[in-house]
Amino acid sequence: MHLRSLKKTRKDVSLHDPIGTDKEGNEIELIDILGTEADDVVDKVQLKIEKSKIYRNLDILELLVLFFCCKCNKVRVN
Repeated sequence: MHLRSLKKTRKDVSLHDPIGTDKEGNEIELIDILGTEADDVVDKVQLKIEKSKIYRNLDILELLVLFFCCKCNKVRVN
């Protein structure tokens, strides 16, 4: 049973695993290579938040337009 549980985690990789050394002898970790600038992350998160707000407001706007269109049509018919 223990071997089965090890099989599941055998392919796991930590971002802090050393993958080599640089010219000065310092260890290079995977996170050093894959890391991004903090501004890029903040910009992506901000964009995602703004997109969700736009989609939510578009749904509300669509409902309002449908409501008023139906209301106007009823008034015209009477």
